[in-house]
Amino acid sequence: MIKLIWKQFSKQVISSKQFLVHRNNQQEIQDYFRQLKIQSAQQRKNFENIAHQLLSKEQDKFKSYIFYLEISNDVTLKTLLQEIFTKTFLQLNDFRNKQLAIEKWQLIPLDFIEDYMKGFNIKPSEIQDVQIKILTLLQNKKPLQAMKLIFIFKEQLNMTLFIDKFIQLDAVQDFSKICITSPDLLKDFLIKLTQSDKRHHQKFATELIRKYNLKKDDYPQLIKIQNRQAIDRIYFPKIEEPYERVEERLEGYPDMLHHVIDKLLEHNKINEAYSIAIRQGLNDHYKLKGELLENPLLKYDGFGITEQICYKQDPSEYIQFSDFNINEEDIQIIDSVDKLLLIKDNILNSQITGFDTEFCHYFDEFAVGGVAIMQISTETNIYIIDIYNLREEQELLKFLNNYFASDKIKIGHSVWNDFTVMAQNMNLDQSVEPCNIVDLTFLYNEVFPENKNNVSLANQVYQLFGKKLSKKECFSNWQRRPLRKCQLYYGAMDAYICTALYLKLKQLKQLDIDKLPQMMQQHQTQNKQKKVLQIQKGQHLRYDVQFQQIIDDKKNMKFLVDCMLKKLASFLRNLGIDTEYNEKNDHYNLEQQAITEQRIIITRDKKLYEKPQLKAPCLLLSDNLNTEQQFDEMQKELQFQIDQNKILSRCVKCNFDHVIYISSKEAEKYLDFKNVKIHNQYQNDSFTQIKVFFQCEKCLQIYWEGNQFKNSIQRFTKVAQNKDD
Repeated sequence: MIKLIWKQFSKQVISSKQFLVHRNNQQEIQDYFRQLKIQSAQQRKNFENIAHQLLSKEQDKFKSYIFYLEISNDVTLKTLLQEIFTKTFLQLNDFRNKQLAIEKWQLIPLDFIEDYMKGFNIKPSEIQDVQIKILTLLQNKKPLQAMKLIFIFKEQLNMTLFIDKFIQLDAVQDFSKICITSPDLLKDFLIKLTQSDKRHHQKFATELIRKYNLKKDDYPQLIKIQNRQAIDRIYFPKIEEPYERVEERLEGYPDMLHHVIDKLLEHNKINEAYSIAIRQGLNDHYKLKGELLENPLLKYDGFGITEQICYKQDPSEYIQFSDFNINEEDIQIIDSVDKLLLIKDNILNSQITGFDTEFCHYFDEFAVGGVAIMQISTETNIYIIDIYNLREEQELLKFLNNYFASDKIKIGHSVWNDFTVMAQNMNLDQSVEPCNIVDLTFLYNEVFPENKNNVSLANQVYQLFGKKLSKKECFSNWQRRPLRKCQLYYGAMDAYICTALYLKLKQLKQLDIDKLPQMMQQHQTQNKQKKVLQIQKGQHLRYDVQFQQIIDDKKNMKFLVDCMLKKLASFLRNLGIDTEYNEKNDHYNLEQQAITEQRIIITRDKKLYEKPQLKAPCLLLSDNLNTEQQFDEMQKELQFQIDQNKILSRCVKCNFDHVIYISSKEAEKYLDFKNVKIHNQYQNDSFTQIKVFFQCEKCLQIYWEGNQFKNSIQRFTKVAQNKDD
């Protein structure tokens, strides 16, 4: 049949010596077009020859070309036929009728618009109704085609008209490519993005603001959203965080306190919401009534541990300054340059000092927390330096550079992170190498090598002094001024206890203390040398040492699964674990994604794993394992944690971590009943009786609490429990 059609077409149309573009044979040609089936490269080539013969023998090739575009507009192979006729016409170089070409531009396939305009020497300003054409394409949900026109006619378009449409179509990444060429357009685009209720739009706006170093203050709505999302994530996953700690942390931030009150009311915590509203002067907005609950963190304060002063607990089980004969008078607050000048020599001349820092904690994703206070302890005095207010003072920078560069012993816990943050935030002299720094983690391992996995400051205090170290103020509001006395006590203790632990360890084991800084220096040098080396654990896990933090972060470990392990990716996502799936069999692409997104590659590809230049963390799984066995092997090698509260919280289709409740009416709009599997599942669950539906905000995938959902909950909860056992 197909051969017959081609033969008829060739005989009756191609071979004709008469002009074929008459109205009386238009229907005949269109019928041929409708019957055509171009299913192979050879058939395409045959039709290209036909198109060339049809156009080349016409005197006015452009009119003939437009005729074939128009009659092919209503056939199945429209796109392919118009592409072939357009390519053929452009090759014939008949660009005489410019005026008609301008009038007919909307018929031209968008991929060829630029060549078409170039051939006829048409300037973008000569083309009319481009804006309407673009809006029509967007209305028909064709953002990529719209972008082709936007790039060509960008100089004459009002781009702001398109912003809402691209956001609605979730084509923000495409539209951003044109926005970055205009600061004003980019700002308008970002403002609209921040007003979107889709979380991935807000994340993309954040990425653009960071990438182009824009002022975050120009986007207050985004900051507000990020603050509220952080509050929900940190304090309200299960309303287990004591409300008084939330209020203390957010005092002075009325917008965030409003959100806290709203969340408390949402969870029927009426008295807690009322109490915050009254204390913070916000009840004019809410008009709440209830029982006024006290906030011990704001009501009580004094020189002592928070557990005793605020919560009236027995302090005897905690380490305190009275254990070392240190009084309140021995602690000084250094909040001016004059005070700093008075005490700096006492610190710089002390043979041994302990130090620690407390950080500013912010909620938006742009803020750099930085150091709020630095505590430095001698054997008899503790100085709390107000870095937050003195960070711009040259005398402070000079003192800190001298302090870290001095040959005196300085003791801290996990000190290199503190020093790095301080150096970045305060413009410390990067050329000055910190000298004679003793990290208690290193020292403790030298004395107790058997306890290498138990080196936290609190654990060291408990083992060496038999008492707990209060950590109640760890995440309190260190930006507030004045600081509460309980905060000052906590901060001073963290610095002084470093000195006390150092002396205690010295007593327990006769270490050559004078050589300890040199040992530390050698240890640091060895670590630097390892930067160019690969760490390999067993036969299956390897990574560059610069990615050690990814391997150590058991709670927030993220994975990148290659094209061999798609089922494993779904399995991990069901467990609530952040897992991307890369379907391309491209080693370079896979590694770059892992490095950029800080993920561990999971693969069965031995060639990838054995590449000498591979730097990204990579775990090689054994062959011939089912999905659960693969998971067990991952868990054995990496020892990552599973949060049971996150089971089935992540989209299995796209890995997005925000799945929302929707109504059954809304759910049915998105369900694809052409898919037999989904339709059967729909019927089996007696769908009309199901009340709980979920939808991924990013890819719009629908989930519901049916039989499969219940089975999955049981299955993955059991997996998580077995892992914990």
